[in-house]
Amino acid sequence: MTAFYSALKDGKFSKAEAQKGMIKNQSQSLNLSHSFSLTTDYDGTIPLHSSQTPMAKAIWNGAVLAESDQYEIVEGNVYFPPDKVNMQYLQPSSTHTTCPWKGTASYYTAIVDGKENKDCAWYYPDVKPSAKQIKGFVAFWRGVQVIK
Repeated sequence: MTAFYSALKDGKFSKAEAQKGMIKNQSQSLNLSHSFSLTTDYDGTIPLHSSQTPMAKAIWNGAVLAESDQYEIVEGNVYFPPDKVNMQYLQPSSTHTTCPWKGTASYYTAIVDGKENKDCAWYYPDVKPSAKQIKGFVAFWRGVQVIK
């Protein structure tokens, strides 16, 4: 897919053409048989997400914190829909950070078998328009293994 991203970035075909599924790039044509969602990232790149995504899991200390085949990937992070997160392991944190293009993030601390992983999950309860696809979705870090 490297050639695909390069062609999008270089403007060799339009976003509208990509969304139709047929992209003509000089001497070759790319037929995208899956349903794809194209959104412009904050830095002008267009990440590609297939609707036929593999199952993703977030695991820490032997517990599955989240699991879904429907998620968003933003800046390399997997964002799980809130109804696919096992909230019995997560407690709200008082930590908040601000992203210039997504908004203010809130955090969760995971507690599994008496062990605590402070601020290992975050979400955006209110987002800026450019991040509407991840409103309320939860992402993980700090030792949480995310498998796709």
